[in-house]
Amino acid sequence: MKDVHRRAEEDMGIIEKIASFIPGFSGYLSRERRRDSDKIQREFIAKALEENKGFLDEVIQEAASEGMLEILDDLDRLKKKIDKTSSRIRHADYGYSGFFDAVKIREGDLATLHRFDLDMVSAVREATDRMKSLPAAAGDEPAMKAGAKACARVLDDLDKKFSDREAIIMGVK
Repeated sequence: MKDVHRRAEEDMGIIEKIASFIPGFSGYLSRERRRDSDKIQREFIAKALEENKGFLDEVIQEAASEGMLEILDDLDRLKKKIDKTSSRIRHADYGYSGFFDAVKIREGDLATLHRFDLDMVSAVREATDRMKSLPAAAGDEPAMKAGAKACARVLDDLDKKFSDREAIIMGVK
């Protein structure tokens, strides 16, 4: 994924470029671009994570047709974890604070959040790779159960990383 903030900076229109010369306004524009790029990145991450649900539906169907009923609960829990994590990512606080907000996000923290969100893309790719390895174990219920647990651990780690993101916003990390 291309650095969204850099692209937003490059795509500034002529009005924005002129307005950026007004004292104090350029900082406002920069924060707004960071806020927008933060939202775009989080939406991308959440959508990429949610795309795994369709894939898991196929795995669930295959497991059910092969009579592997014990694995169905694990796979269903995995889908619920995807829902929870993607929703949390999508609806998280913006990497920005307004003038009257109680918690102020410093410029350095914005850059940290930006890098943090980019790192989360690779974590989602790891989760996707793990989930796509589940059909390789089709017919082998213990292997599928172990694979589902490994996927759940990756999603738990992703959720924990997102908790760390919130700690950065709150200024406690």
